[in-house]
Amino acid sequence: SNNILRQAIAMELVVFGYYAWKYKKRKLSIILFAFSMGFHLTAIIGIGLVFLSQLIKPSYDSLRVAFICGIASLFVWKILLHFVNVIPYISRYSSYLEHTGEDITRLGMWGYILFYTWICCLMIKNYRQIQNIDSPTASTISMIILAIPLLFIATQITYVNRIALYLYQFSMFSIPILFDMRVLKKQTTRLILVLVLVL
Repeated sequence: SNNILRQAIAMELVVFGYYAWKYKKRKLSIILFAFSMGFHLTAIIGIGLVFLSQLIKPSYDSLRVAFICGIASLFVWKILLHFVNVIPYISRYSSYLEHTGEDITRLGMWGYILFYTWICCLMIKNYRQIQNIDSPTASTISMIILAIPLLFIATQITYVNRIALYLYQFSMFSIPILFDMRVLKKQTTRLILVLVLVL
């Protein structure tokens, strides 16, 4: 639909805006962020989450905390939904948030959790080397960590995945680097298995 297309464009503008910001092109970054919000208002949340993620230390401890928060969210998501619905801007999306989605889609979110947790672990393990190759890409570890609790919620409300996408879409830059470092080449069988589970 046009709505999904507009969000897809907004997401890519957020990516370009973030990299412009990291490379000190602040005016360009602000322009790109503004355009992204013009295409889809969820970009406001996405931009906020991208910068919030930079407060998270890219470590196994942070990943464990993300998992604990994600598991906890499975028990309190209905309570959280009640509070979200009273926020003026977000309340307009209440009909989306109350729609749990198809069972097969929600089941697929577990595959996403498995895949991105595995990618995140590989990135944390090789953090210093990735940082030397491309520092902005290294910071996407924190984005994936923040996305994981959202993916847990997405197993109950699939629309939340459209918010988490703003974060884990950045992995498209990290995966090629892991291949160049021969980290993933050594684990091709596992990669294929996980991708099959995700799909």
